[in-house]
Amino acid sequence: QFCIFVFTALAIRFHIIMHRHSLSRQILDSKSQNWRWLLYILYITLALITIRVIFRLAEFSSGIEQEHNKMQAYEAYFLVLDGMPVLLASVVLNVVHPGRVMFGEGSEFPKGPSRKEKKDIKRLEKEEKALRKQEKKRYYITNSNFITTA
Repeated sequence: QFCIFVFTALAIRFHIIMHRHSLSRQILDSKSQNWRWLLYILYITLALITIRVIFRLAEFSSGIEQEHNKMQAYEAYFLVLDGMPVLLASVVLNVVHPGRVMFGEGSEFPKGPSRKEKKDIKRLEKEEKALRKQEKKRYYITNSNFITTA
């Protein structure tokens, strides 16, 4: 939990710095507001993970015997306070994926070829393979005619 607090503090500091830069027009990207969505999603996921950590601390604080600890006796506590935050964090990170924000030149997530470009590449590879197959077939036909005539 300490690491989550430190990470949250660093994210808040980054948020403040980026906000100042966006107010002073130092960010020249036309999509400069996308980073905010990613930070908001980060805050949400960190809060959900914190809920899970607090549940785990409360669950094991009174020992591991089920007669003294109602949280271990009922599965509903586990599903709602342990499973649900992780599921929601995963869903939220899949809806607003970091790859949507962090792409392009100078980023560590370069935007790859589009679906159309991938299809074109695959089509060209198939055409080249078919041409190689035809050339190979012609070669064998030519060589077999040469051998039979010789």
